[in-house]
Amino acid sequence: MGKPIDYLIVGAGQAGIHAAQTLLKQANKSNITIVDDDPDSFYYRAALKYMVKKRVGEQELNGATESFFKNKRIDKIAQKVSAIKPSDNSVILGDNTELHYNKLLIATGGHSFIPPIPGNDIKGVYPQRTLEDTRRICDLADNGKFKKCFVLGAGVLGTELAESLAERRVDVEIFSNHKIMVPRMLDSRASEIIVELYKKNGVKIHFEESISKILEDENNNVRGIETTKGEIIDCDGVFICTGMRRNIELAKNAGLNVERGIITNKYLQTSDPNIFAAGDVVEIVDDNQFHHFIDLWGPAGDMGKIAAKNMMEDSKPEPYDIGAFHAYTIFWKHNCHVLGDFAPKDLTGIETLIYDKKSSTTHNYYKIHFKDNRIIGIISLGEARDPIILQHIIKEKLPIPPNISKEEIIERGFDYERILYSKR
Repeated sequence: MGKPIDYLIVGAGQAGIHAAQTLLKQANKSNITIVDDDPDSFYYRAALKYMVKKRVGEQELNGATESFFKNKRIDKIAQKVSAIKPSDNSVILGDNTELHYNKLLIATGGHSFIPPIPGNDIKGVYPQRTLEDTRRICDLADNGKFKKCFVLGAGVLGTELAESLAERRVDVEIFSNHKIMVPRMLDSRASEIIVELYKKNGVKIHFEESISKILEDENNNVRGIETTKGEIIDCDGVFICTGMRRNIELAKNAGLNVERGIITNKYLQTSDPNIFAAGDVVEIVDDNQFHHFIDLWGPAGDMGKIAAKNMMEDSKPEPYDIGAFHAYTIFWKHNCHVLGDFAPKDLTGIETLIYDKKSSTTHNYYKIHFKDNRIIGIISLGEARDPIILQHIIKEKLPIPPNISKEEIIERGFDYERILYSKR
């Protein structure tokens, strides 16, 4: 057996690449190996919508070309990991090569969940999550294959795809089992505002309604759908955006603790002390035994950084701060940021203020939660509100200075640096 790899990372997505970058900066003399069999390697998944809109090309999405690995002195192995052997601190690759490690990071992400709808295997039914999915959609749209389409799912991916197709003059409608849009980011009022934007741009949304069956023609192509309300509607494309399932098989087969995701503590350490996990695949259990899923692109990178720091032997353990959560997207030129505890379950001691005003071009909606004289969570829709500064204020639990009122803070145009740099 040769010298073990200091840090072995399985998965070259957002979490894996950010972990590698952190290790390069802070563990300079260590060797790092990334194993991933995805031919596309790392790309900016959050920007795939701009590829559908034809605003960026595929090359502009590539965040880690082969030259990245050469320049950064990271070994990359383009293979599948078939097994993890925690007792031997090793992994087995698809060609039966065995790699030994000192520390292992599992960043295997997730895959599209395809609901068991009759007809989900018909030509013209597509998931939307990966670069390969996006290439297929762009190719079909470029060739005029879509006239009338349905998107199943009103989460971030579904709403972004519907907007992108509508901009390409495709007649598109959204079906969702939920009562509101993007329920993991928006409240009911923010959803109402977004729904109006979609309606204004010709996109119809069916809430609390789904697709019960996908209908095919004589050539095994999509010809229409049957809804859960019994309506039959013609179409030539159905896009499945109903969430994802975490890729936990490697961890499960290795005997690590898994439930819906790979169980980690707040330091992103699994049930094996030499194995960590980050990104979509993770199920964090906090000190109160609450389980958290943070399967969004931006936070995955933050988890990769934290996991990398905690993998280093001489570093002080750093918890992943769930309260510093930040997710971002854009709906029809309206910026949407959610930060911190933006939907608190326990309202004890919570004071909430709302700004809800429409200008000639933008509907601004800000909802800020205060507790113990500090900001703990925000939904911000419309004009951007200094999200980086706000995230720092929330993470550091900075108190509101006595010369600043909460009523000032909620107003449009408030300068959050006043809280950041106030003398205390």
